[in-house]
Amino acid sequence: MINFAHSMRFIIFFTGAMLLFASCSTEIDRKRKPIMKFEKFLTPEIVLDSLPDTLGLHLYNFASHFREHPSSEQYLYAATLIAERSSHRFDAARWCEVFIAHFPKSKRLKQATVAAAHNFEMTGNYEKAIKYYEMAAKQQGNSKLGEQCTQAAKMLKLGLVTPEQQLEYMLKQQETKDSAR
Repeated sequence: MINFAHSMRFIIFFTGAMLLFASCSTEIDRKRKPIMKFEKFLTPEIVLDSLPDTLGLHLYNFASHFREHPSSEQYLYAATLIAERSSHRFDAARWCEVFIAHFPKSKRLKQATVAAAHNFEMTGNYEKAIKYYEMAAKQQGNSKLGEQCTQAAKMLKLGLVTPEQQLEYMLKQQETKDSAR
């Protein structure tokens, strides 16, 4: 009787494990299905011109549900590029933010950080734009881009949010430098 009960528990456990495994595989396959016909344009390099705008949301959904999947980093980065290209600035900013949080060791972290800052600025979320410009400035170091990110954060902190205000500020700074010489 004990062997029968033990065998039944094993069968139930094994069946449950197999069903769980099968449902995960099915969910991965289901979420990846709309992506698969574009896979050749996603790996090894992203060929943005060959990807439709509608693919971005599928890529984002897959990557956010299956973070550990080997393609998720590439898919999420491609989703940010598609959203930005499509002028879906809010999605681009949000998805860049998710990319930064989920893939902090990515070779594309610097680009995603600058893109997050720029897209948050374009959507009027200046607090987050400042955060990401400052983060990008640290990542870029003393490079030209790092200096530009520092400058952008400074202008936003001063409330200079329109291109005209920012240009006027930069011209005044340049005049001050020139007159000091």
